Amino acid sequence: SLELANHALVIALGEDLMERDETQADARKNAPPGPEVLPDLGVLRVGGHFVAKVLEGAGVREWGQQCRQEFRRVVWMRPKATRAESREVYLVALHRNP
Repeated sequence: SLELANHALVIALGEDLMERDETQADARKNAPPGPEVLPDLGVLRVGGHFVAKVLEGAGVREWGQQCRQEFRRVVWMRPKATRAESREVYLVALHRNP
């Protein structure tokens, strides 16, 4: 579940947050805006939203924390209709950062 959600996030952002190091993050933030940067930005535009359904387990909350670097607001949701014994949760990430 986490692996699939991370793959979707890689497509959206154009990079793997789980494999990113601090120097890559700094280089991306300091890059001048322009068309040469766009191919690495994935399909999700600045200001866009991302939703993933995952099963709670090892590494899920840490993955959510990494998403906070890329989005203005990240929340975990469990719909009211979800059974109490279910491990399904949704990560809702709003407003992708520039």
